[in-house]
Amino acid sequence: VNAHGSLAKLFNYNGDVKESNRDGLVRYLYSHTQTWHITHKDGREVLQFKNGQEEIRFPDGSMSISFPDGSTKTISTSGEEMIKFCDGTVVKIQPNGDKLVSLPHGQIE
Repeated sequence: VNAHGSLAKLFNYNGDVKESNRDGLVRYLYSHTQTWHITHKDGREVLQFKNGQEEIRFPDGSMSISFPDGSTKTISTSGEEMIKFCDGTVVKIQPNGDKLVSLPHGQIE
């Protein structure tokens, strides 16, 4: 616990670390994989991986993933997925498996 009582740190025997803030933010470090799991007061959960990938899980069940190469993937509550690549390609996948690919030059497959 820090001097102001606003941060508590718990060091586990396996090297994991849990930090709890007075404002409700909880950060947990999985030492073996160097992955942070951050839980916000509003219910959002953020996973930050050693390679730079970040996943945000929202209270409504949707998810957003940012990859180290700059591409992103979002998953809606309905199960629809949208992947945006750095070159401008966008892939939409419907819950039934139908896939639509929009290429940067305008072609749609």
